[in-house]
Amino acid sequence: MTLHLIRTEVASVLGYRDSAAIDPDRAFQELGFDSLLAVELRNRLNAMAGVPLPATVIFEHPTPAALAGALLARVVPESSARPPLIAGLEQLEASLTDLTAGSWDELGLDHSAISVRLQTLLAKVREAADAADGPARATGAAGAAGAIESATAEEIFALIDSELGPPQ
Repeated sequence: MTLHLIRTEVASVLGYRDSAAIDPDRAFQELGFDSLLAVELRNRLNAMAGVPLPATVIFEHPTPAALAGALLARVVPESSARPPLIAGLEQLEASLTDLTAGSWDELGLDHSAISVRLQTLLAKVREAADAADGPARATGAAGAAGAIESATAEEIFALIDSELGPPQ
C-alpha cells in the first residue's frame, strides 16, 4: 500500500499518467529526479503522511521501494509493523494490481510462468500449514494441491484475497 502511494506520487511528480511506469527498484536519479523534484516529492509525502521528512529523504532512500519502507517505518510504530512476509505479500499484491493489460508485455512478463510460480508458492504455504496442523489435516492436502495445480491465475489471486484479505 505504501509502495503504491510512493509510485503514484513519483509518477505524478514526473508527469506520468500511470504509476505502473515506475519501477520500485529503480533509483530516483535514473527516473529523472533532480533536487527540485526531490523536494516536491518530499513535500507531497509530508502532506500525505503527516510526518516531517528531511529534505534529503529521497537521496537517503534512493528507490521507491526503499522510500516506502522508510516512510512506513516513520508512520507505523515498530510494535504494530507487519511481519516481513506480510509486507512482502502486500508489495507483491500492489505490484500485480499496478499491472495493466499492456504492461505485462512491455515488461516482458510471462503470465503462465508467474501463475506457476504463485501456484508453487501457495502449495508450499499449504504444505507448511498441513505440517503444522498435523495428520488430521494432511489427508486433505493432496486434494488441495491438485486443485491449486489446475487453478487459473485469477482463481489463485481470488484465493490469496480470501486468505489474506483484499488490499486496503
